[in-house]
Amino acid sequence: MNSHIREGAMVLALLGSVGIASAQNAPMAPAGSSPAAKAQDSISKTTSLQLSAAQKTSIFQSLTKDKVKSPPPANLQVTVGAQIPASIELYPLPANIVTEVPATKAYKYTVAQNQVVIVDPTNMKVVEVIKQ
Repeated sequence: MNSHIREGAMVLALLGSVGIASAQNAPMAPAGSSPAAKAQDSISKTTSLQLSAAQKTSIFQSLTKDKVKSPPPANLQVTVGAQIPASIELYPLPANIVTEVPATKAYKYTVAQNQVVIVDPTNMKVVEVIKQ
C-alpha cells in the first residue's frame, strides 16, 4: 500500500513539473512583432530619410523660393522624430525633388522658421529638418 502511494506521489510530481515547464515556455512571437522590434521599425521608418548635403541644399532652395500658403505658427518646435499637430498644413514635394531623391516620394513638407520640415503624413512625425 505504501508503494502505491509513493508511486502515485511520484507520478503527480512529474506531471506537475511538466506543466510548470510548459507554462514557462511562452510561444515564440513572429519576427518583428515584439514591442522592441516595433519600436525599432518605427524609429527606422521615422529616420530613414538619408540626404546628402547637396540634396539638402537643392531641396531647401527649391522649397523656400515660394512662400507656403499657410505657414505653421512661429512657436512650432520642429526636431527629427517629433510629432507635429495634424492642424499643420503639409504640401506634396514637387516632382523635380521626388525625381532627384525618390526616397522623398512618401513625404510632405512645410516651411517653419526658415527651415524645410519634411514630415511623414501617415503619423505626422518629422523625418528631416533642412536649414540654410
